[in-house]
Amino acid sequence: MMNRKPLLITLAAIVIVIAALVKIGAFESLIATNSLQLTQERAEAGDAKAQLELGKRYFHGNGVDQDRYEALNWALKSAQQSYAPAMRLVGTMYREGQGSAKQPRAAVRWLEKAYEASDDMAAFHLGEMYELGDGVAQDVTLGFSWYKKGTDRKEAWAQYGMANLYRYGTGGFQVDMKQSAQWYLLSAEQGHMYAQNALGWLYKRGLGVDKDVQKAAMWYGRSAEQGYPMAKNNLAWLLSTAKDEDIRNGNAALKIVEGINRHALSAEERAAVLDTFAASYAEVGRFVDAVIAQEKVIGIYQKIEATKQAIAGCEERLAQYRQNKPWRE
Repeated sequence: MMNRKPLLITLAAIVIVIAALVKIGAFESLIATNSLQLTQERAEAGDAKAQLELGKRYFHGNGVDQDRYEALNWALKSAQQSYAPAMRLVGTMYREGQGSAKQPRAAVRWLEKAYEASDDMAAFHLGEMYELGDGVAQDVTLGFSWYKKGTDRKEAWAQYGMANLYRYGTGGFQVDMKQSAQWYLLSAEQGHMYAQNALGWLYKRGLGVDKDVQKAAMWYGRSAEQGYPMAKNNLAWLLSTAKDEDIRNGNAALKIVEGINRHALSAEERAAVLDTFAASYAEVGRFVDAVIAQEKVIGIYQKIEATKQAIAGCEERLAQYRQNKPWRE
């Protein structure tokens, strides 16, 4: 009979080694290295899907040094094989000037090809380019038509773009908050985090919909769950300033706002988060901290030359906190 003891010892040793590798993260690194090598080999062999995957790796710096030029190079190889997602990536990179100088005509050409190849999201990018005049002559009617092409395919980004068009009335387009809310809802129901946040904003103010603070909190929450920092901030602000005691929860607000990574935010967004910190501190009775945070907000707003109305609102809240009073909306 075969002696299985050495084999069992060997297997046990392998298990111990693998466990150790997992513990220090080396096993995951080994898998990632093998995955990258396999992707590289397939991409070099002409596999369009692998070429796009490799391009995305270079775009995000996933397992390789971030290199937008190399990202565009591999995405182009994939796009030239008529791979629709790669065509869209190439189009957006040319639009934004990533990996090359901005090339709006090339962006439009690749995005149109992507849409024709059934990449529905390309319609959003084309709609936005024409709506905003981003690298092309502004043509809101053409922008609308591209959004509609996307919404006809029930594409969430196109629905979001349509909602924004009705909300802001770019280029003289007729503002219609009810239409805006309806399009945000369609997009939000598909999980679009920006649409969810926008819908929460409309419910909070009763624009295009009946005012409903609980629904506002719900939609902010759904967006926040996906990691959108400004939705987290909006939810925390609502929880710290709502007049409705059933909604208001200062401790929960403070916990949410403390979890926001402010380093990646713009100066204006950082100010908004600090504003929420101040309101949350005040709601839990930490008025000294509220005053300090609010003073910082005013300092940022003055530095970036925010509107007089925005600064006046901050000063009004600061006065409340100095009187040991929380802020209510």
